[in-house]
Amino acid sequence: MKPIVRTASVLFALIALPAVALADGGPRGGRAARVDTNGDGTVDAAECQAAFAGRKAKREAHHKEMLAKFDKNRDGVLDDSERAAARAAHLDQMFARLDANHDGSISRAELEQGMHRGRGFGRGMHGDDTAPTR
Repeated sequence: MKPIVRTASVLFALIALPAVALADGGPRGGRAARVDTNGDGTVDAAECQAAFAGRKAKREAHHKEMLAKFDKNRDGVLDDSERAAARAAHLDQMFARLDANHDGSISRAELEQGMHRGRGFGRGMHGDDTAPTR
């Protein structure tokens, strides 16, 4: 991440997250509540830095997993064909999550249910079962 983007992200988090910590009451307590590790209703700088570090570690682990799974020539880089295979696998995974009755097609009801529950949309290939909070 570029330094200016990282700085802007941290500043935004320090200003905005405390304001929404109590208002962000998603099904699992909301993103801010998960970052607020001491439970005081606000997100301080240390909690913000820990959250960013945790996300970075997850991202790096995911990249290693993707390389191990799709880097067929083992050169440490995903070339065009390997990235295409990764995208195809991701789409197959999203389709399987949305096709609740496994009939090979996605009905309007399955699509609406999947979007409501976060099944498929906005989820990575790394098996993260948490729905995105917005």
